[in-house]
Amino acid sequence: MPITALPTPPSRADAVNFSDRADAFLLALPGFVTEANALAVAVNNASAAASAAATSAVNAPGTNGTSTSAVAVGTGSKGFTTQAGKAWTVGQFVLVADYNTLGANWMHGQITAYAGTALTVNVLATGGGGTPSTWNISIAGPYVPASAAEIRACTATNSVITPAAMMAALADVTIADAATITPVTANFINAVITLGGNRTLANPTVTAAEVGKSGRIKIIQDGTGNRLLSFGSNWLFDGGNDFILSTTAGAVDYLYYDIESTTRIILSTKKGVA
Repeated sequence: MPITALPTPPSRADAVNFSDRADAFLLALPGFVTEANALAVAVNNASAAASAAATSAVNAPGTNGTSTSAVAVGTGSKGFTTQAGKAWTVGQFVLVADYNTLGANWMHGQITAYAGTALTVNVLATGGGGTPSTWNISIAGPYVPASAAEIRACTATNSVITPAAMMAALADVTIADAATITPVTANFINAVITLGGNRTLANPTVTAAEVGKSGRIKIIQDGTGNRLLSFGSNWLFDGGNDFILSTTAGAVDYLYYDIESTTRIILSTKKGVA
């Protein structure tokens, strides 16, 4: 609401009009005070209404909430005391972010329980650290990290590949020694075999999802050495000739494979690696 402008104040430089202006100015002051007080009341009321609206928005049924629970940033099950009556259900994903650090500290996970004011979240991913107690809680998109097994098998279609999971997937997987070795390529990217006798590396079991996948197989001679390895017809070498292994006891050779199709695995080799 606008305040009525005061009349021109008196000035000692204008002696002729001083008395008239002083009378008019003093006469207007009571009205000015009344209007100024009314404006102050209106501002205070508006501020209170805005605060109440914000509180109502937080406490009303919805998908956003807050918590003052002191919870350490980390993965696993985390419990929060929050507002009751939110439109949260078990299985939903939420982002729990520290609003005092503008989201530098956060946790992302899936609701495992919500009853009354008690919320439990299985945290799958985090950022920052510490033990904040100024949390915003809001619905978020799903975060499903792929496992090492899913990465090796090329089966995860709606999962996030993390650096840790990728490194786990690339770790050597031991293939059991046998007279006839039939690898299941979905079980590894990189593998290791220690030969305990003359062996056949049979045609591997390959899924269509793995076409385009590549990796390596580490072949180790046992303590006796001189073990021979023959290959199934789906293993294709450069030049068309089978690979002759190093013969020294404990010798290490590498087969680098590229899955061109479920029945064509292209191989290149590195021999006698110390």
